[in-house]
Amino acid sequence: MATVDLVRTPSLIHDYSRFAFAILALSLVAVLAGCSDSSESHGSDTGASLSCLDGAGLITSEATTVDVVVDFSRPESVATLTGVLHGITAETPYHAIADIQLAAARGRGVFQNVFAMHGITPVLVVSDRVKLGGESPAANWSAYEDQVRDLAVEYGTTVIYDLWNEPDQFFFWPFWSEILADDNDDTAEFLEAFKRAHDAIRDVLGDEAVISGPSISGIEESLIQRFMDFSLREGLTVQVLSVHSLFDPDSTLVEVEQTLSRVYQEYIAGPEYSEVGVVELHVNEYGAPKQYGRPGSMLALMRVMERAGVTQAMRAAWGRSEAFTDDINGLLVFTGAAEPLVEVEPNPGAMSDLLTPDLRPRPIWWAYKYYADGAGSRVAADSELDYIMPLASSTSESLNYNQLLLAAYDSENYPERPDKLGIQLKGLTNSSSGVTVKLIRIPYDDAATLDMPTTADECELRTEAGGSMTFSVEMPGDYEVLALRIEE
Repeated sequence: MATVDLVRTPSLIHDYSRFAFAILALSLVAVLAGCSDSSESHGSDTGASLSCLDGAGLITSEATTVDVVVDFSRPESVATLTGVLHGITAETPYHAIADIQLAAARGRGVFQNVFAMHGITPVLVVSDRVKLGGESPAANWSAYEDQVRDLAVEYGTTVIYDLWNEPDQFFFWPFWSEILADDNDDTAEFLEAFKRAHDAIRDVLGDEAVISGPSISGIEESLIQRFMDFSLREGLTVQVLSVHSLFDPDSTLVEVEQTLSRVYQEYIAGPEYSEVGVVELHVNEYGAPKQYGRPGSMLALMRVMERAGVTQAMRAAWGRSEAFTDDINGLLVFTGAAEPLVEVEPNPGAMSDLLTPDLRPRPIWWAYKYYADGAGSRVAADSELDYIMPLASSTSESLNYNQLLLAAYDSENYPERPDKLGIQLKGLTNSSSGVTVKLIRIPYDDAATLDMPTTADECELRTEAGGSMTFSVEMPGDYEVLALRIEE
């Protein structure tokens, strides 16, 4: 995705005479300076190779363009968006949770000992626990409120109360046909049901309880405004504004970021709705059925949410993306109206299918691990390419090397891509010696088990004066993630 206000870096022009001399000399000078590049804009050698086999390796000091720019001197503060929907049980392996620094889990129940052990924020879907016998809550408001109060007594202030899942969808709120004669009627039953559940929880727990809503299935600004206007008028305190991003294909990520940013500015940063008390924006389900198993798509969407100010996000629960012909087919499979192409197995304990049914890591689990390793020390990274999303991190207490993740997404619209991807690193702190770059490939194969990724290539490069370095790597495959360890 092209980043706003990003200026293309001039192409690097290879100094062929120095390269030829280096190859012919076969001396120490050739080893130190043989694979050098030069640029009219930089005026100095870039990416001088100390140990690279240029032209044959996945990493090379040759770079004809600069497609991704990382500045390690520009830190960013972002949340760690490693949440899941369902899939956390007492059987989930300890390391599978701990190694991705699982931040939140949303569902109908809470394994309190597991959550407490890992510091996971539990999000309780209240509507999944209320028994209505197929009727609208309005059929018996008293019984509905009593059930909500019982949940408040049971869980106290240990959970976020997400009052209703996707009330804009008939599958989860089958009562719309009775109440939408006037679409502008803010006394619609869902809003009344939300208010009554809100008041029941406040009666038991007061303002200490954290309440989330409206958890609609998309980032629909008109519905969000209707909900916020109602909350403001009725004096509700809703600390978390929650939406889902379930049918936003890779090609729409620019719009997703812009919309989430507007929502954040309007309802959290702006003063007009301050009395509602929203302090966080959550995307408590994300990932369309076909995106769901794609490491590149998922990390690209997570980066978009980071930049928009989202503080908590939960991965959806569809099953293997290979089971669906497209996103609509995935929804039909979910509702039972279509059959999957391959078996969709239940995922108890499998962390929204980050793990296989026998609880071993899939390739995408590793994408989440590398993401989590670097979320706490995120730095600025921009891409000129609409199908490569960079996520960069500097060394920190928990990360003893610089890291760059290159997430390939939207491959359907960009089937033709160059073989190499030009990288420029700025702000490296050790400019007097070599920098080792290691490349690890995380493939798109959500039917596979990947117990441990291996280093596919390794290259030692020398920085320029000022701590910059330019080199290139092999273009990631469709929906892959390339993880680069940059060791100074």
